[in-house]
Amino acid sequence: MEPVPPTGPVELASLPNEILLSIADYLDEPCIGSLASANSHLNTVFTPYLYARNVKRSGASALWWAIKRGERATAQKSLDAGADLDAQPPLKYRDPFSAGHFAAYLATRWLGPSLTRRGIDKGEEQKRADLLLFLIDNGMSVDAKCGNDASTVVQHAARVGNDELVFRLIDKGANINVISSLKQTLLHDAAKLCKAELISLLINRGLDIHARDGGGFTPLHQAALGKNEATVRTLIERGADINCTSNDGASPLLLAAAVRHSGPVIELLVRNGADVNHRAHNQATPLHIATDKGYLEVVLALVEHGANVDVAQHDGNTPLHFMLRLPHSEANLELIKLLIKKGADVNSQNNRGASPLHTAAATMYLDAVRLLVEHGAAVNKQDALGFTALHFAGTGTEIRRDLATILLENGADMRLKNNSGFQALNASLWQSRDDNEWIEKALAKFGGNDQEANAEN
Repeated sequence: MEPVPPTGPVELASLPNEILLSIADYLDEPCIGSLASANSHLNTVFTPYLYARNVKRSGASALWWAIKRGERATAQKSLDAGADLDAQPPLKYRDPFSAGHFAAYLATRWLGPSLTRRGIDKGEEQKRADLLLFLIDNGMSVDAKCGNDASTVVQHAARVGNDELVFRLIDKGANINVISSLKQTLLHDAAKLCKAELISLLINRGLDIHARDGGGFTPLHQAALGKNEATVRTLIERGADINCTSNDGASPLLLAAAVRHSGPVIELLVRNGADVNHRAHNQATPLHIATDKGYLEVVLALVEHGANVDVAQHDGNTPLHFMLRLPHSEANLELIKLLIKKGADVNSQNNRGASPLHTAAATMYLDAVRLLVEHGAAVNKQDALGFTALHFAGTGTEIRRDLATILLENGADMRLKNNSGFQALNASLWQSRDDNEWIEKALAKFGGNDQEANAEN
């Protein structure tokens, strides 16, 4: 019997689903996508087919696209079509620097600071966090490793400061006892990012508040560096050792002194028993650190709380030496005055024999030179190489007459020689005529002429 041809055009949507899917086997994906968008019935038939085909023929690229962009609905459809979260993605979505579980890596890659740098708002970050939790609900391990350093999802969430996500991951059973490649715990991460609420939760769950990382640093060290009062206070109230030391002997207070605008945290630590004169293995105190950094607010806070202003570190430098190396300003000068008022020795010498006056002269800090001389600095003190402060007035191609005048008027001896036999000031061929004439006049006024000086030396 001959088949009966249709009497008119056949509507595709009226065909049985089996026939529609058989037709789709001979079409490419763009064509199928066009058919799926024709009406709701075709969309219902072809959409699952497209996802299943994508899984079989394209390595479930739709799933990896969805994870990368935080599209939960697309990820759901791909998983419903049989996509495997534990599989390797197509080359297009692989990252040569990734390690561990790739779905976890891709899902966490866009959380936290990376989003901020790309201008993505908080709502977008929340969407990606929700997708991560969705993947865990659909079979991905809550402890999946997602970083090159074998960090887990909860570690990554803690490091980027998403404490809400950390809470939710813990509720889903994430292992909170994980240790990073630097031997840091989740408490270190929470303290580093100043997350007081998370710190309390982790301590309540049993994490060790005294845990030390590879460098011997505790969560309190990390909190002190973060200069967040609430975080430091939480750790202190929960029993942190306020004078704990790292492998190099640094206390939390010493680390706080290395951070600008940390005065309130320093006061909090000192009020709770921190040793303001604690010395690290290199003999540096918090005041050494603050003066070396030039953090004036921190210097003031330490001095007001009794810091020893005259202690020397391993190289013999005192806080006064460090202050004299800083950029010249009225504020710096006031702190130099404060150190002297509190008892700093203006004639202390470091391991190279340099006194504060040597340092001030070398940096041409004229106001400080005057101040030191007024407070009894020995103008003729020589360092290990035989240099006096006056030598620094004549070491360049031009004589620093302003420096030389201050020192000469206060008793500096022009005739003193350094270990190489050079006088502090002496007329020479490489100086200008004006400079040589000025030196001759200075010699006549303060130290006789060249012949007399050489005869006495």
